[in-house]
Amino acid sequence: MLQERFGICLVAYVVMPEHVHLVVYPHAKGDDIPVPISQLWHAFKQHVGFHGKRCLRNLWVPDRKLWSEPLNAWACGNLDKQIIMNTRGYDFNIDRQKTLLEKIDYCHKNPVTRGLVESPAETNETNEGQLPISRELK
Repeated sequence: MLQERFGICLVAYVVMPEHVHLVVYPHAKGDDIPVPISQLWHAFKQHVGFHGKRCLRNLWVPDRKLWSEPLNAWACGNLDKQIIMNTRGYDFNIDRQKTLLEKIDYCHKNPVTRGLVESPAETNETNEGQLPISRELK
């Protein structure tokens, strides 16, 4: 969504149960001026809030049940308007290739570290191996 709307480069990502990690190059192709991170984050939160809630509702409909009581209460309409993401997030500027590779590896290994999967290849929520980055560059 961010790639289509703003033309930025999504370098790596991982969706965790309660948070998400994104590594982005916030420049549209051929543009020297970056898209402000605050603008990207706002658009991302808006998109996830709308579509994420719709997906949860669709999952809830067949059995009238989700995997946690707070989600069930929300799906049944027993809660007031809920905000899906209420914190701003954490920005980290990357200015070295070594740091970039560390952040990409962190994204890919996060589900493994948390015990959610055995390897990054077990989930389609990482882009492991899809970005050809030479580890030889300095």
